[in-house]
Amino acid sequence: MSEDLDAALAALAATPADRPLGGMEARIAREIELRRSQALAARPLRPVRMAAVALALVIGVAAGGGAAVSAIHAPRGAAAFAAGTALAPSTLLDSRE
Repeated sequence: MSEDLDAALAALAATPADRPLGGMEARIAREIELRRSQALAARPLRPVRMAAVALALVIGVAAGGGAAVSAIHAPRGAAAFAAGTALAPSTLLDSRE
């Protein structure tokens, strides 16, 4: 088993790289600098983003709270097994009016 692994690793070491590795450090440094400049450009918009998140949170809490309060204070509809409902079979089949 270890001979097969050694042979496979030797064959892998003998194969050329699939892309050129020259200048890789320079490409990485350029990419880092590009990302830093993009982060610096987005920094003035940070308060606007925070305000938008805060506004969305306030609207969500207000809407959810309003829905919860209206659900608590809403009149209860006719339940399926309530005795006093006007459409109960016992009242619909009763001929006395």
